[in-house]
Amino acid sequence: MFEQGGSRMKRVIHRLGLLAMLWFASASALADTTRVQWLTLEGPVNPGTEAYLTKALSQAKTEGVDLTVLRLNTPGGLGSSMREMVQQIANAPVPVVVWVGPSGARATSAGTFLVAASHRAVMAPGTHLGSATPVSLGEGETPSAKQTKAIEDAAALIKGLAEQRGRNADWFQKAVAEGVSLTAQQALDQGVIEQMAGSRNELLQALDGVTLAFQGKTVALSTDSVQSVERPPDWQERFLAVITQPNLVYLLLLIGFYGLVLEFLNPGIVFSGVIGAVALVLALYGLHWLPVNWAGLLLIGLGLAFMVAEAYQPSFGLLGLGGVAALATGSVLLLDIQAPGYGIDPSLIVVMTLVSLVLVVGVAWLAMKAMHRHQVAGREGLVGEVVTALADFDRKGPVLAQGEHWQAQTQVPIKQGSRLTVVGLDGLVLQVRPADEASDNTVKESKEAQ
Repeated sequence: MFEQGGSRMKRVIHRLGLLAMLWFASASALADTTRVQWLTLEGPVNPGTEAYLTKALSQAKTEGVDLTVLRLNTPGGLGSSMREMVQQIANAPVPVVVWVGPSGARATSAGTFLVAASHRAVMAPGTHLGSATPVSLGEGETPSAKQTKAIEDAAALIKGLAEQRGRNADWFQKAVAEGVSLTAQQALDQGVIEQMAGSRNELLQALDGVTLAFQGKTVALSTDSVQSVERPPDWQERFLAVITQPNLVYLLLLIGFYGLVLEFLNPGIVFSGVIGAVALVLALYGLHWLPVNWAGLLLIGLGLAFMVAEAYQPSFGLLGLGGVAALATGSVLLLDIQAPGYGIDPSLIVVMTLVSLVLVVGVAWLAMKAMHRHQVAGREGLVGEVVTALADFDRKGPVLAQGEHWQAQTQVPIKQGSRLTVVGLDGLVLQVRPADEASDNTVKESKEAQ
């Protein structure tokens, strides 16, 4: 009996030992596995991408991430968002590798700054970077004092980042000051990037065993065994990226204004008022994230006010044309964005200006048409109307005109129920004559005119 109990105890101990060995083996394997977080920046650099990168990097350490890889394909974007993203990369809790890929991708303008800020810069074959001048300049155009300061400030920033990472600082400075660009192979040859990789697998193989400087110490990357963590933008970050697109903000702003104006001019439509209010709120939310030129916004508001005034107080198009001019000027000045290729599309401004011009011309035409139309309401509208005598009277008596009692004056005696034609007004007294007589006089005057 004791022998059987001892045998059971040995089996239990044996099994516990096996479990402990398995646990230690799995723990050791997990310890040797590098947890890589994959981020994607596709499109312009804006407040949405800024929020995306900030949130991902801030949660990296708590989620056990060892390395962050940012796949980059961007034409550039807002300088303010770019600077925030550069700071996030520079102060990231884990190393950040920027990979410009796949083939055909680019990292121009603001994207070049992100490459310079990364702990490791990698490009796929067939990609390029550069053209990081922060202002748009025409061919042969000399930059203004303000533009020169912006260029010098950006050049100093990117040069400092490149020097910190041990890259070709002179080229990065030229990318800002002169707008030069490089292909992936040229960038590798000139010390602008560290490696080239055409795919994720090639990238992980290239990074395995690489040592890099991180937070004042040397870190060796191990990507032989990797646990990948995909981190796509959430709905809030995607919404913010969309709502801060300059063209969309501009359209929402005008739709909001026109919708509310239509509701005020025609109370009770409701639909236009609801759409206008929602569009205006969304536009103002988008403008909150963008560098707004308040002079431009005021000009747009003034232009729309002039067009509304044209509808209420017709000036044969003068107020309306002034409103269209103010709208066009304000549209050009609305966003103080110097980044090349990131702003309100000029063709969209032209289209919206033409639409506003058509509306103004239409209102002016209706106003002129109304001026030549016969008055059918009010005191003046009574002239030519047929009224009915309410009593017998000789010179002056009551009549029924347009459902109301009026005093009428005539040159002949009138019987109750007689039909009379209004030929004029004397204060609040209608000048009338028998309808048959008025008709005969009208025919006579017509023949004399012929």
